[in-house]
Formats: sequence, C-alpha cells, structure tokens
Amino acid sequence: MNGVEFAVTGATTNKLKVLAGYTLMDGEIVESNNPLEVGSTMINTPKNSINLWSTYTLRRFYLGGGVRFVDDRYGNTSNTRKVGSYWTVDAMAAVPVH
Repeated sequence: MNGVEFAVTGATTNKLKVLAGYTLMDGEIVESNNPLEVGSTMINTPKNSINLWSTYTLRRFYLGGGVRFVDDRYGNTSNTRKVGSYWTVDAMAAVPVH
C-alpha cells in the first residue's frame, strides 16, 4: 500500500488551537495467493480521509469540535461490495483537574 499524509497543527490565538489532516492512500493489492485479487483494492482502505479539529480555552474549561470525512471503500477483496463514504461531527468539553 502506498500513500501520503499531511497534517497541520497550530494556534491561531493562545486560546484557539487547530489541527487539520489529509490522507491519500492507494490500497492496490499487488501480490496475493489468490491471483484474482491482484489489482483490486484492499478491504476497508479509503482513498481519501480528511479531518479538522479545534479546541478553545474558555476560563477553566476546554471546548472542542471537529469533522471527519472517510471516502468510500470496498468491503471485500474482489471489490464487488462497496461501503459508502461518511462524515462525522464530534464535540468535547473538559475541565482540567489540578
């Protein structure tokens, strides 16, 4: 499997932190005991994945949220069953314990 991943993280202010990432994968099967699988895509290997997450410090609390995208992928090595792409939205709140 070949691929590349990019990630950027930083603070836009001293209260707001941001993390973003992108993954591109080529999940082609190049060798297998089953010659019919060669050239197919590996199971559960999305071509594209994207995420964006941020946290904000508000007095004694941390609030955060983000989105994630996972591209469609195959559910078997013969590539006859496709699993659809999806987005998720996440949120969090935390209180530091001293």
